[in-house]
Amino acid sequence: MKPLANCLDRLQTEEKAYLGVLLPTLTLMRVALERMEEARGDQALTYAKPLVRALLRQEGNKGGFNNRFSAMFKDLDLLMASALHPNYGMTTFNSVAPNMKEEIFQRIVKEMKALIRQETRQRETTARTWRQWRSMRRSAPTHLQSCVTQPRLTRRTT
Repeated sequence: MKPLANCLDRLQTEEKAYLGVLLPTLTLMRVALERMEEARGDQALTYAKPLVRALLRQEGNKGGFNNRFSAMFKDLDLLMASALHPNYGMTTFNSVAPNMKEEIFQRIVKEMKALIRQETRQRETTARTWRQWRSMRRSAPTHLQSCVTQPRLTRRTT
């Protein structure tokens, strides 16, 4: 049951607990369990084969890999996190979700454009505020310019 233990270890570490790691790790676990189930000869399982089958294909509402995790492999946020993770990237989709590769790519592009637009608006607002402040400073009467540029602290004595 080394694939299951490795998957749990990878997902429980604090240093590597990123959302983008989840789907590739689950995929690696599924592939390793499938290889264990199909193994022949010396590497064939003797006693744990029913456990591997139960983990992969348990019938019913609760069990089995697909019953438990199929919704996660359709979640666009999880797929985007995996695609943007530096260790995995878009090449991961050949094994994780090959039919959704283009959809995820388009969503990433759309969200990046939205972020760029938002950043541009914020910079324009900041620049506009700065220009207004400079023009206010220039147009202030000379006796008030020192207040605009360097506020003075006065001490009251009672």
